[in-house]
Amino acid sequence: QPSYRHEMDKLILDYIDYGNCFSTVEWVDQRVEGPSKTQMGYIGPTVRRISPLDIVFNPTAENFESSPKIIRSIVSLGEIKKMLDKMSSDETREDYEKLWEYLKEIRYNAVSFQGDWQQQDNLYRVDGFTSFRDYLLSDSVEVLTFYGDLYDFHNQIFLENQVITVVDRHKLINQKANPSFFGYPPIFHSAWRKRQDNLWGMGPLDNLVGMQYRIDHLENIKADVFDLIAFPPLKIKGEVEEFNWGPGEEIHI
Repeated sequence: QPSYRHEMDKLILDYIDYGNCFSTVEWVDQRVEGPSKTQMGYIGPTVRRISPLDIVFNPTAENFESSPKIIRSIVSLGEIKKMLDKMSSDETREDYEKLWEYLKEIRYNAVSFQGDWQQQDNLYRVDGFTSFRDYLLSDSVEVLTFYGDLYDFHNQIFLENQVITVVDRHKLINQKANPSFFGYPPIFHSAWRKRQDNLWGMGPLDNLVGMQYRIDHLENIKADVFDLIAFPPLKIKGEVEEFNWGPGEEIHI
């Protein structure tokens, strides 16, 4: 599989830097049509790295598999359009077209609107963007995908093993039962050192970071002591003219 080594390299770096690495499996079709009308390229499952900064789950759950998860993705408008076209069917095509028009309209309004965006900026905070308006003015779209069980308070329904996709922090684009053959999301986690009652593992660099704090503390004390010896504080009493503190300087009292 062509991109396997590349993704595994990134996962190993996450394993070292964070002590936790996350991956999932996606089905890809990378075929292109060759000169002789033949299809060339890879088609099949592939490994995809999930950044530890882009996943949220319940760290007190019994195991990672049973914990609900939210995964954050940043894609382009074109990718969202492709995603909506893939999701739509004859019954839902009109709804998805309205949703696509809404996503375009809210970005057009962000360009032309001259009022105060403070309320929207406080309500929607998208990491990586200075404000919600800057997010809308970019060509990027944030997609949040939820995996797990959810209780719907409005309809008084317990939704089990769901996949829910939200864009722009407020628009639902898809909700369905998890289609995985195994009955759980194909999202996997590996930790360098397990912790009791916490699914977030300890990283190999955590001990070194603690030692480095201690070394920095001692070095800072040494620097402060040397500064006091080289440049001691002065006590000046009475009317004393301005003077420069240094070797050979005369101070007239």
